Amino acid sequence: MPPASVTWRPSGSLIGFTQVAIAAGGRLAGHSQLVVPQTDQENAYQWDTLVLPEHRGHRLGLALKVANHQAAADALVPRTLIHTWNSDTNDPMVAVNAALGYRAVRQQAIFQGSI
Repeated sequence: MPPASVTWRPSGSLIGFTQVAIAAGGRLAGHSQLVVPQTDQENAYQWDTLVLPEHRGHRLGLALKVANHQAAADALVPRTLIHTWNSDTNDPMVAVNAALGYRAVRQQAIFQGSI
C-alpha cells in the first residue's frame, strides 16, 4: 500500500507534510514529517521518520521520505536546503539520508545518565 499523504498548517508561517504507511490490519507501520517555513526561503526541515520495528528492513523509511519530498516539491521552491538529524549509530537511517543526498555538516554529543 503506498504511503498516505497529509498536508497540515501548525501555524500561519509553516506548512507541514506527513506521509504515513498503514500495515495490513490498519495499524501504523511508519511515518515521516517535513516542515517548510514560509518565512524562510532557504531552509526546510525533515522532522522525524519512524518505522516500527516489525516493518523495518524493507526500505519503508526511504519510501516515506521520498514520498514526502515529492508531496512537498512545490512548497520547497526556492529553498536549497533540507535539514535533518539522527543518531550516527542508526545505520539504516544514515544510509537512507545518504541515498537522498543528505550530508553531515555537524555533530552534537548528547549524554544520558541516571540521577
